[in-house]
Amino acid sequence: MRRVGPLLAAAAIIAVAASTGCTAADTGGDVPDAGAAQLRPTGDPGRWFDAGYASGVASTYATSNEVCGIAGDVVVERQQGPGLASRVLARRLPDGFVVWELDDARCSTGAVLDGSAVVGVEGDGSEAWRLIDVASGAVDRDLPLDRDLPLDRTVSRPTPLTEVDGLLILALDDNGLVAVDDGGVRWTARLGAGSDTTVLADGYIGVENRPEGRMSIIDGRTGEEVLGQSAPEAGWLTWASDGFVVKVNESDPEYAFFDLRGKEVDRTVGESQYRFAPSPEDGVTFPISDHVKAGRVVGVSADGVPALFQDERQRDYTQAGRIEKLPDSIIMLQAVSADGSLLLFRNDEDGLVIVDAAGAKVFDWPVPSDAVRVESGYIVATGGATTQVLLPGA
Repeated sequence: MRRVGPLLAAAAIIAVAASTGCTAADTGGDVPDAGAAQLRPTGDPGRWFDAGYASGVASTYATSNEVCGIAGDVVVERQQGPGLASRVLARRLPDGFVVWELDDARCSTGAVLDGSAVVGVEGDGSEAWRLIDVASGAVDRDLPLDRDLPLDRTVSRPTPLTEVDGLLILALDDNGLVAVDDGGVRWTARLGAGSDTTVLADGYIGVENRPEGRMSIIDGRTGEEVLGQSAPEAGWLTWASDGFVVKVNESDPEYAFFDLRGKEVDRTVGESQYRFAPSPEDGVTFPISDHVKAGRVVGVSADGVPALFQDERQRDYTQAGRIEKLPDSIIMLQAVSADGSLLLFRNDEDGLVIVDAAGAKVFDWPVPSDAVRVESGYIVATGGATTQVLLPGA
């Protein structure tokens, strides 16, 4: 890799030949330098799955309701059916015991943040939005989202993003951002339709509006847009905790690294950069300096130790040594266990497979799923109208 700038980070997507099956690791060779990097993830620790999956899957909790989120061992769901009013249920895992419920209420996927859920409750012809403690069902605070806001549409699916300096920041569907505290609304920001938001470090929020070809960075303390500019091509932007990375050239790999104000702080040529798992889409980011020094790293443990990475010859490694075959291409890694000892991929039938650090299969989950995520340490798979929470064996 040739460096052509100061020091900072990268993101990445490169094509690596996909392979199927898995074998024990070849531990005879040395672990490459990429494995010695110490990285600094920022974000929700629940986005790494529990190491107890090393014992397989003990059982599953399945529901046809919309899963709004999980906190600890309690899953929050919205139940609605033909002729039925919407209500919100909180059930304990693994037995499904109802901890609390609210009639004439609704929530949506992504409603849980730091142990609380954003729930809308109907009453007296209007809807009141509240922050509910997931464990007990008690109201943490009322949210002033039923008032007129200076945005384009009424509140639809408010999603809590982060809390900074006492301000709770929520995304209001495609409508915009709003920051509230006990005193009311502190700031709002319009977002164009189709915008995606990513929480960065130190209270900043990255916004990518692909339909309009724009990107911006917003200071969560004030609502100020500290950066607004044209976005790079689709898939060529990766958010870092302190800025962002742009793939400049794919055939002759070149990456540029920018701080929160859009100033270029580094550039590399000659080596593709991988995206880390967990990713910004999972709610986890890494500083630019991590991207630069660990471009061959893909999977990262919760304490920042590389869990899956390559050497200069694009051979795959874990901390246990070389792995000859993975269940899929290395860049298709879906998730990593908190201790970095387990790796989650999709199998050939769009189900799931976990392998250990030696490449040996721990378990196969053959049920096809449209989407898979990790929440509160649980692997959550959604297929069709059913969401399954896989419960670890130990």
